[in-house]
Amino acid sequence: MKRFIKTLAATMLCVTAPLSAHADFVHTDWLTEGDEKATLHEETGIEWLKVDNTLGMSIDEVLAETGEGALYDGWRLPTAQEVLGYWEAIFEGSSVLDDPQGGRYTYSAYTPQAQGWVEFTGLSTSSPIRSYGMGYRLDGQVSFFGISRTSSSTSYWNGHEAYDEATVNQYAGVLLVSDGGVTLSSINDPMLNTNNANAPVNNVGAPLTGVALSMAGFLALSTRRKR
Repeated sequence: MKRFIKTLAATMLCVTAPLSAHADFVHTDWLTEGDEKATLHEETGIEWLKVDNTLGMSIDEVLAETGEGALYDGWRLPTAQEVLGYWEAIFEGSSVLDDPQGGRYTYSAYTPQAQGWVEFTGLSTSSPIRSYGMGYRLDGQVSFFGISRTSSSTSYWNGHEAYDEATVNQYAGVLLVSDGGVTLSSINDPMLNTNNANAPVNNVGAPLTGVALSMAGFLALSTRRKR
């Protein structure tokens, strides 16, 4: 009987244990297998390039490298609404979301949400911990988004300060996103971006690659056999 009670208690603990705060964020590979240079937000189907890949560059400099065959070919600047959505998803359940966009807020704890931002957005510096990306806030102004951590406090930069597209900061990268078909991960598995209406996998006229191509071949073969 005691063994049964222990087993039941363990089972109930597993059932009631909270899921990871960032269960819908997944590392993806940009250029080579295992590089984990990007992050997929599964809920939106959008991939985010980690900020260390654009560190110390201005938005203008990054945009100049987004043409066909250039370094950031296929990547684009996220909209202000996408930046806000990413921030809210990362910090879900945190009191940080009570603070309005446009400020810098400091708290003592280094929360799981803050750690999640660093893990999935990328590091600007490791000592002290900084993770900043430049993007657009809702009023259309270029600004900083991210966190910095000292031994006693964590500061959250939610669209703090106003800058322009020529601004360069050695501690900040530029936020870039992909709708799919740019990272090695999404090329190999286009279904990663299926929740994104703008993803190639949702474009009926787009060329088929990877898993989608294999599925198309399987369906064609099945149809031929039925005939």
